[in-house]
Amino acid sequence: MNVIACIYSLDKARGGPMLSVCQQSEALARHGLTVSVMTVRAGAGAQDYRPRPDLVDTIVVRGVSLRKLRFTFPIGFSRTLRQHCRTARTDVIHNHGLWTPMNHLTAVVANQLQIPLVWTIHGMLSSWSLHHKRWKKSSAWWLYQRRDLERARVFVATARHEAEAIRAAGCKQPIAVIPDGIDIPTWESPHNAGTPRKVLFVGRIYPVKGLMNLVRAWAKVRRPGWECVIAGPDTSGYQAELQAEITALQVQNDFRFVGRVDGDAKWDLYRSADILVLPSFTENFGKVVPEALSCGIPVIATKAAPWECLVSNNCGWWIEVGVEPLARALSEAVGATDAERRAMGRRGRRLVEERFSCALVALEIKGVYEWVLRGGPPPGCVSLS
Repeated sequence: MNVIACIYSLDKARGGPMLSVCQQSEALARHGLTVSVMTVRAGAGAQDYRPRPDLVDTIVVRGVSLRKLRFTFPIGFSRTLRQHCRTARTDVIHNHGLWTPMNHLTAVVANQLQIPLVWTIHGMLSSWSLHHKRWKKSSAWWLYQRRDLERARVFVATARHEAEAIRAAGCKQPIAVIPDGIDIPTWESPHNAGTPRKVLFVGRIYPVKGLMNLVRAWAKVRRPGWECVIAGPDTSGYQAELQAEITALQVQNDFRFVGRVDGDAKWDLYRSADILVLPSFTENFGKVVPEALSCGIPVIATKAAPWECLVSNNCGWWIEVGVEPLARALSEAVGATDAERRAMGRRGRRLVEERFSCALVALEIKGVYEWVLRGGPPPGCVSLS
C-alpha cells in the first residue's frame, strides 16, 4: 500500500502534531506500507522534524512567506502532489491539519485524482481554535474549508471529544478514534533525588496552554524546595506576559524558562521532574502526557485534554480548567511522598505500554486505510454515525 501524508509544516516550533506525523509515518513503514510525507517550507532557517529517510521519503515544497497574513503559500504544491501520486501509484492521501492553503490543495488533488482522502484535524475544530482568529477562519470556512471536508472518506480523531467537534461542524463521514502514539523510551527510573523538586511543563508558550493559570495557581501553593520549569518555544511573545505576572506575584525565584528541548535532552528533562502539568484550555490529545508517563512521571492535566484515564489508572489528576482546581491538584501532588509519586509513575508507564505505543497505533491506522480501500465491516475504532 502506498500512502502520502501531507502536513503544512514540520517546524519544531509548531508543536506535537509535526512529531506525531513523523513517528506515525515511520511506524506505518515498519508495518510494510510505502510512506511519503509532503510538507511546505519557507527559508532555510527552520528547524524541522524529519522522519527517518531509510523508512520514509520526505518531499519539501518551497513556500513563500506572506507575513501580513501569517502563513506560507506553497509554490507548485498541487503539481508536485499530482506528479508524486501518479508516479508512486498512491492508494491513500492523508491530510493533516486545517485552514492552510496546503490542506485545501491536498483535498482538491485527492478529488481530482479520485484517491481516497483520510483527514486528521489535530484539534483545529475545537471551540477554542474556532474562536482564535475567528474572522479568518470564518472566511476560509465559507470559501473552501467546508467543501473540502466533504471530500474526506474518513476522519481520524485522537479522542471522543474531537470526534464530537467534527460532528458538530456538520461532517457526516465515518470517524476513527485513534490516539496519538509515541516511541516509548527505554525504561529508566526518574532520577530527581535532590532539590529543587520540579513541576514541569513541556510545550509551546502560548495562551491556549493555560500557563497563566499555572503561574497563579503556583503562587497559591508554592512550597520550599520546589520549582516550576517551563520548557518550550515562545512562539508569540507570550513569555513576557507570563514573566510580568510572575514578578507581580513575587514568585520569580520559583520559575525557570529553558526554551525548547528535543531528543535525549527532552527525555532527561522528563526523568528529572517530579510532576508534569498540562493546564491547557484545549488539547485534541496532549502528546506530552504519554511521554511523561512513559518516564514514570505522574501528570496533572485539565479536562480540556482527553486524559480521564489518569484517574482510572491512578497515575495522575484530571481537573477542570482554572486556577483553583489546578492549585488543589498541585497541592496534592507536591504533598505526596516520593514513593507515592513513583508508584503513580509506574502505573502510568504500564498504561502507555498497553495503549499508546506507535506500533499499536499504526496498526489501527493501517486497518482504517485497508477498510477505506477494500470495504467490508469497519474496524472497531470507526464510528459510522
